[in-house]
Amino acid sequence: MKRMHGKLLKKAVRLGFCAFKWSTLTGCILTVILYLYVVCGSFPEELLEKGDFTSIRIVDCNGLLLREILSDRQGRSRWLDHEEFSPYLVNATIAVEDKRFYRHGGVDFVAIGRAAWDNLRHRRVVSGASTLTQQLVRILRPRRRTLWTKADEAVLAMRLERRLGKKEILTYYLNRAPYGNQLFGAQCASQVYFAKPAGDLSLAEAAFIAGLPQAPSRYNPYRHKQRAVTRQRQVLQCMLRNSMVTPRQHKRALSEKLKLVPKEHAFRAPHFIEYLRPQLPQDTKPATITTTLDMALQSRVESITSSAVDRLAGKNITNAAVVVLENRNARILAMVGSADFFDIEHNGQVNGALAVRQPGSTLKPFAYALALERGFTPASVVADVPHTYGSGAGTYTPTNYDRRFYGPVRLRVALANSLNVPAVAAVNRAGLRSFWTKLKDLGFQHVDRTPDEYGLGLALGNAGVTLLELAGAYSTLARKGNCLTPSPFFKPIQGRPEREVFSEDTCFMISDILRDRAASRMAFGHSGVFVFPFSVAVKTGTSHDSRDNWALAYTPEHTVAVWVGNFNCEPLRQSSGITGAGPILRDVIHALYADSTPTWFETPAGIVECEICALSGCKAGAGCPCRVREYFHRDAQPSEQCRLHGEECTVHLGRLDCGYRRWLADQGMETEACSSGDLLSITSPANREVFVIDPDVERELQTITLRCDCPPEEVVTWHVDGKKFVSARGGDVRWQLQRGRHVFGLTDSRGRTCPTVTINIE
Repeated sequence: MKRMHGKLLKKAVRLGFCAFKWSTLTGCILTVILYLYVVCGSFPEELLEKGDFTSIRIVDCNGLLLREILSDRQGRSRWLDHEEFSPYLVNATIAVEDKRFYRHGGVDFVAIGRAAWDNLRHRRVVSGASTLTQQLVRILRPRRRTLWTKADEAVLAMRLERRLGKKEILTYYLNRAPYGNQLFGAQCASQVYFAKPAGDLSLAEAAFIAGLPQAPSRYNPYRHKQRAVTRQRQVLQCMLRNSMVTPRQHKRALSEKLKLVPKEHAFRAPHFIEYLRPQLPQDTKPATITTTLDMALQSRVESITSSAVDRLAGKNITNAAVVVLENRNARILAMVGSADFFDIEHNGQVNGALAVRQPGSTLKPFAYALALERGFTPASVVADVPHTYGSGAGTYTPTNYDRRFYGPVRLRVALANSLNVPAVAAVNRAGLRSFWTKLKDLGFQHVDRTPDEYGLGLALGNAGVTLLELAGAYSTLARKGNCLTPSPFFKPIQGRPEREVFSEDTCFMISDILRDRAASRMAFGHSGVFVFPFSVAVKTGTSHDSRDNWALAYTPEHTVAVWVGNFNCEPLRQSSGITGAGPILRDVIHALYADSTPTWFETPAGIVECEICALSGCKAGAGCPCRVREYFHRDAQPSEQCRLHGEECTVHLGRLDCGYRRWLADQGMETEACSSGDLLSITSPANREVFVIDPDVERELQTITLRCDCPPEEVVTWHVDGKKFVSARGGDVRWQLQRGRHVFGLTDSRGRTCPTVTINIE
């Protein structure tokens, strides 16, 4: 029996030894596999990217914060290198979060044992054992806390220790740790809480910030300051206990009074920020973007706009927008999109600076600028008389704002008084397509239909434009014809090539007309709205049905553009560019030059000044009672002497050509030439006029009226392209449109002819 028990015992011992040997071997194998899994596995590189944490600070030209755009993680952060952090902050973070940081490989097994014993002894969780490396992993890959995620964090922490050095891990932590109030990273926390870089923190401030990541909400300085201070004292005690500070330093830090910066909600220039956000770089995200906006000026303009809209309420005006540009580089200094961004009732969040509206008369300076480059001068006389223009789509008869006609007017007077009829005539003479092309060159992107769809009404603003586009176009005149796209950035993200749209001579003459208050008295009287103690070029406009008022002004240094109206397109009551937008423009100009005086443009070398007759625009004669001095291109000085005045200064309007017959009749006069039957003239179509054949309209219906000035009983013969077309009493006949270039001539019953008229049909 004893022998059998002995055998069983030996057998059991052998089995136990074999089991132990195999379990040890298995354990060793599993340990090696686990080690290889932990050590040889790679840390996910995408977790170390910096872009998704970095927020973008948008500041004005003086560095004032306008808005901070949160990072992809919905927080604010600034990346610093390790050397840029205060040594106090580095030591405080290690002391309170991971005092054995430099002695473990990512997981502190000593701390784990200590924490387990403390938790068992107190029968609740009283301490943790997460290292700084493990906390960094948790920040880089936030997940719901489970046993599995904790184990995975430990593995990733050990891999991260192999991927980065201790200094790099600490740098990542200090740049990624949460510090409350959507602040990530010690630099951002330092700037917000103490208004200083993280490298300049005192010991007390560093300990204060180092204590926040443990529970950012619980220690929120703006809600629970006393808790945060208590936590700071715990951090200082840890530093003292670990010999990171001396007792003297510890005592001084405890006595230091913390000066927290009040919480700031930067929400400045909201329309401007929303305008530039789509233009921010997508591939790289700089931490700070400096804009061209001058917040001091912006605030002043906002106040002016809001006050003015309150005063204009009786005219059914509920909103306004203002843009101020620095002309030298077309930089945006101010952009006010509405009277009140938070006014929901009146759609205050709509940006009026970018809203597409009809510009009214504000396009006229560009029409006359084109005319000046096509042979006109400021002294050229334009017939402000009733005239009908034909096209394949019908006829167009422009009228002036006051429904009156002024007969012969100089181009200077026509532009200064914003007359419609001469502006249409100028575009018709210069070419509608050429004018449309100039507008595109000036940056009017919303003039996106064909010239024929707009017709000659384009001269009077029947297209859609934005206030920012108008400001950019007027600043082109101030830059002597060189066009630049307005920019909100000091260093544009993409290059903005400068292109010449008008010559310097042309811009100088247009600018001189727009500053000429004496020339504008015919239509605007002695209005004091635009009386400045210095030279300013000013133009106003009112859209069709009085839905929009515009006022624009520029000096060599700045351009100011103003719009007033309603975002729901309700018409205004008894309001014009002068009475609606004008007061805002005036106040902004005064604010802009409160402490300085603008310059004016020097006369270009190619421009000369001559004395002319104020009525005829010709060289002044002995009998001309009203003489003015006018600018001309050097090679376009007037040579013909005025023939409308006799030696006794008598006006002989009867010497006007037959194109004024109808206007003179309204004045109770008749031209001398036409009354004696000495002259014939074709009044319609106009020379160089362009017509369009509409493919959707029957060809038989697409005709124009051929009209001439002759006695009603006179029989005249029309010639088209040198061939006889038809004879008719009084001269009025219809002619069907035909593609190509056509020349019209006229002969009366006595065989006399008049100058031919050439048109183009497309």
